[in-house]
Amino acid sequence: MVRVMAGLAILTAILVPLGLSPLETRVKIITMVLIGIPGLAYIYDMWRNRKLKTKVGWLSEGKRDSRAYGYKFEEVCAKYLRKQGFRNVVVTPASGDFGADITAEKNGEKWVFQCKYYSKPVPNDAVQEVIGSKKHYGATRAGVLTNSKLSKGARILAFENQVKIWECLRDW
Repeated sequence: MVRVMAGLAILTAILVPLGLSPLETRVKIITMVLIGIPGLAYIYDMWRNRKLKTKVGWLSEGKRDSRAYGYKFEEVCAKYLRKQGFRNVVVTPASGDFGADITAEKNGEKWVFQCKYYSKPVPNDAVQEVIGSKKHYGATRAGVLTNSKLSKGARILAFENQVKIWECLRDW
């Protein structure tokens, strides 16, 4: 608080000689700070989102092929998992994957992952699919990776079945 007051005092000392009263100066400074900080945060968030989309080539013109779009996200998730220390990371075939988009190993445990690129909360089916795939792949752990968030029901189901959740994946 002392630093804020000192900053206001310094800015007031600079701006008062320009013809503004100390009260007008403080009001303008406070207004700029209150409007400026959220505005800068919004601009930074937009920049980060664009950076990720450009990085994986999702800013294409025209209609997108939803299957190819999802597969690109699976590749990005696989890269993310490798950076998190997972080994033997394999993206499963686009069809006939038995509910797992990626298989991997970490600390001697086999993992299966479901990847969802959604603009809305991810529903239960993502968690159900990855739970079902554990037995087929002989996995002991499961996870869901998404750029979005899980719905309340999906979150409850994941907690009850010890499914690890990675949400809001963006710039990695």
